[in-house]
Amino acid sequence: MAQVDLQRMLTEGLMQPTQQPIPSSYREGMLQQGAQYAQGLRRGMGAVTGTDTRTQPEIVQQQLKDLGPIDTSNKEQRAKLLTIVNSVDPVRAIALKNQFDERDKQEQLAQEALDIRKKEAEQREEGLYSGDKKAIREATASARKEADKARTMIRLADDYERFVPVGGVLCIGKDKWAELTGSQGGIQT
Repeated sequence: MAQVDLQRMLTEGLMQPTQQPIPSSYREGMLQQGAQYAQGLRRGMGAVTGTDTRTQPEIVQQQLKDLGPIDTSNKEQRAKLLTIVNSVDPVRAIALKNQFDERDKQEQLAQEALDIRKKEAEQREEGLYSGDKKAIREATASARKEADKARTMIRLADDYERFVPVGGVLCIGKDKWAELTGSQGGIQT
């Protein structure tokens, strides 16, 4: 995972293509040949004067070659790589740094999750979870009792909601009938 062909990935679009395209017209062919002659002249002048006449993409290509296989998990190599890319394309360097940072965050989160799982496994082996089943059973029983109380209260609220009070003589007669038959309960008017 750490070994990546970043040299190819980074140099795409940054460097000149290694294979020259076939010119489609005489004019393009002459321009291409002129560029090759200019490159040869530049190198020759550099050799005579003892100065470095390489273009920025050529310098970057050489630096990437000197860096060798890039191990993106090595922060020191990443810093060198970002410096090299920043000299050619600062925007791409920022994007690459953001990718590295995002991958570091993902790896850190994965490591933290793994550490938590290891700690839980160790605690299970030590028997720290033995009392948990009993606590769960007690909490479940308590929740069932409270749910029964809640259902009773909801039924009572529904009864009060449907209740239509009766007044006068009819009410007194209804109460006497309930006392006589023993069906008194719920809502009385």
